[in-house]
Amino acid sequence: MALRAGMKTLVVGLGGLTNGGKSTLSHSLHQQIPNSCIIAQDYFFKEDSLVPVNNNGFKQYDVIDALHMDVMMGVVDSWRRDPERFLAEQSPRAEHTAASDKEDVFVLIVEGFLIFNYRPLIELMDKRYFIEIPYDACKQRRSSRVYTPPDPPGYFDGHVWPMYLKNRQEMENMVSDIVFLDGLKSKEELLAAVYADVSQEIKTLKGKTLETFQPYVIVIKTNSDQSYKSQNHTVIYPECHSGVDTNITQHKDALFITTYFPFPILSSFEDEDC
Repeated sequence: MALRAGMKTLVVGLGGLTNGGKSTLSHSLHQQIPNSCIIAQDYFFKEDSLVPVNNNGFKQYDVIDALHMDVMMGVVDSWRRDPERFLAEQSPRAEHTAASDKEDVFVLIVEGFLIFNYRPLIELMDKRYFIEIPYDACKQRRSSRVYTPPDPPGYFDGHVWPMYLKNRQEMENMVSDIVFLDGLKSKEELLAAVYADVSQEIKTLKGKTLETFQPYVIVIKTNSDQSYKSQNHTVIYPECHSGVDTNITQHKDALFITTYFPFPILSSFEDEDC
């Protein structure tokens, strides 16, 4: 199904090593962005019996083969075909904010520790962020978490950290435009940095949408009244249809309204002198 006219999409990838803070940042980000949802890679692990074991007897959870990436891509493709419907259906594998009638940019946040190690997923992303923390901080955070099944003795040093280094090297060979984030910074600092960047991208997309419309120039004779009402639309001076790219200027007794939003030409007013 094709996207409806005027709809724009943005795919944000948010990766990082275990216990780096990617899930916390993803949740905070999607709470701030209308029409957004999260698809988390952790939902797509294979059954424990299907996860391979290495020569040391450690389960290989930190490899791409431990994940149902084909299933994950199917969910991502479902969002891409119709993000508005995807939000409405409240997919059990996605968390979402309600769609807003005022917004035409739909944002997908893809979160996970190996999202930048799978090329078909990488190629769909418009923005890419990776949270990194040093060895000591990562080990301390990992030891304070409870996993099912629990980590066996020596698992972090014998498998988790070496696999992170291996996967990171592979990631850097596959992707060059990742923004690296310092996971030791506060949650508020991380959110502010990513939110500002994503918000700017959303504004850019909205600008592209507005450019597809031809501008309308409306001239209204006025005797300083600040509100004019047509049959289908109200223009309130000086804030004409807040949220729409509109410019209002006044010269002597004429009000000039230039807008890229194709609302009906004002033709009937309550003010008989207009």
